Amino acid sequence: IEKSPADSSLYPLFVQAHSAAGSHVVRYLMDLCDSYVPHIRAMAFTDSTHNIQWTKKTPALYELLESPASVYFRSSKGDSQTCRSHRAGMEVTSSDKNWQHRFGKIRTCWAGTSEHSLSDWSAREFIWDHFDRHLQP
Repeated sequence: IEKSPADSSLYPLFVQAHSAAGSHVVRYLMDLCDSYVPHIRAMAFTDSTHNIQWTKKTPALYELLESPASVYFRSSKGDSQTCRSHRAGMEVTSSDKNWQHRFGKIRTCWAGTSEHSLSDWSAREFIWDHFDRHLQP
């Protein structure tokens, strides 16, 4: 997609990015915002390392990252009891100031695992549900 056609529903994109791929996707979209952001219907990040502060000068991307079209799944830190209480798909009820400064107001849910490498796998059903909710423009 080089230029955004008038009807962005012709080329819908659904983006899932794990860990450092989240940073790469956000950086890439900053450079090509006008070409890709209009086509993105939904984004799902799993333990991503991106930073919303990078996008302050790219308002369309900044707004997308904080919109209902975007969701962040994070792995649990701590013992197995803590992990069991953080069921997959359950929304994180409190995000500290550092989290909000880094990721913004993105909807954040538990991935259902304490294993970083499994966060995309353990949250897969919730990621697909998120994408399904955004199938129609």
